[in-house]
Amino acid sequence: MSRRQVLHQVTFSTVFSLLALFAITWSGTAHAQTYTHGVADYFAAPTEPVYPSQGVLNHIASGYVTPGSRPFDDASMNRWLATTFTTLRRNGNICGATLQMTVANLDYATDNDAMGMMFLDPAGAPLTGGWSESLTNLGIPVGSTGTINLNLASLPGGVNLIPTLNSLGYVDVFVQDDSAVDFITLVVTPCPSDVYTKDNAKDIGYLPTLNPTWMSPDIRVCWTPNCVGHQNPASGYMNHIYVTLRNNGPVAPVGSVATGTLQIYYSAAGLSAIWPYDWIYIGGSYVPSLAPGATLEVTLPWASVPVPGNYSLLTRWESARDPMTVPELPGSSTLYNVRWNNNISWKDVVVVGL
Repeated sequence: MSRRQVLHQVTFSTVFSLLALFAITWSGTAHAQTYTHGVADYFAAPTEPVYPSQGVLNHIASGYVTPGSRPFDDASMNRWLATTFTTLRRNGNICGATLQMTVANLDYATDNDAMGMMFLDPAGAPLTGGWSESLTNLGIPVGSTGTINLNLASLPGGVNLIPTLNSLGYVDVFVQDDSAVDFITLVVTPCPSDVYTKDNAKDIGYLPTLNPTWMSPDIRVCWTPNCVGHQNPASGYMNHIYVTLRNNGPVAPVGSVATGTLQIYYSAAGLSAIWPYDWIYIGGSYVPSLAPGATLEVTLPWASVPVPGNYSLLTRWESARDPMTVPELPGSSTLYNVRWNNNISWKDVVVVGL
């Protein structure tokens, strides 16, 4: 690569403030959070550090001639830039995300430099599919400098990374391998509300839920209305199911009023139950308003209680303003769905005969 555009001489300094280099802007639970790596200074010296995960570093070292990551503003050749944005779900479920990056495409020899997003484990192996595209196809041809703006819910090619951001809570961003990057800004928009039901006594809404996930204290059954505690469902009689809803999940009670529908099901398939095929619908209840930080116990009648035996109850909170963290795919494990969605809870029960 004989032609190079030198942006500035690469120097290093320990003088700059980390607050200026790694900025996080907070504006409330229901508002966007802005994460910026690097400084928007149009490649001015000195360079600024990147924050790659160990997984990214292992991934680069295992498949590329030059290990490690270049810093921001570095215009040298044959080296990736990689940085990792973490703890993205600290304010609850993510409903939207955008990424902005200013880059100088300096790949004069082969014109194959690209940028993308990955989700790597600590060893450097992909946990799930990511996304990438060439800088030229993103509107930054060789020899030019420009700003890329991406909607992570609708990336070129029709890729939506929001479910993965929700399930993992981080993203590895890379640019390879001859181009310089000025800064990268990720803006995450939390869902307006985050309603959850406890999977066990210690559950406070964080994901994934640790075992046991089939003993929700927020689900209880009564033979007669307004009983105290939980009773084993009685076969052949009208029973009453009570479910406690909590807004807002693992975040401070600063969000928005929640609106949605509580759906309840039962199954005899146990922990191997498959969604939705092993579940029988009991009923639903629309909740027009649940204030931030509030709890609400919703009750539904259960008339068709099955014959005595071991069963499971499943509750699902459905809300356009508070979607499932991980989509419930047909044929998926219900246990997995419960673990990765605080909108869903499970309680094993024993139906008795009176």
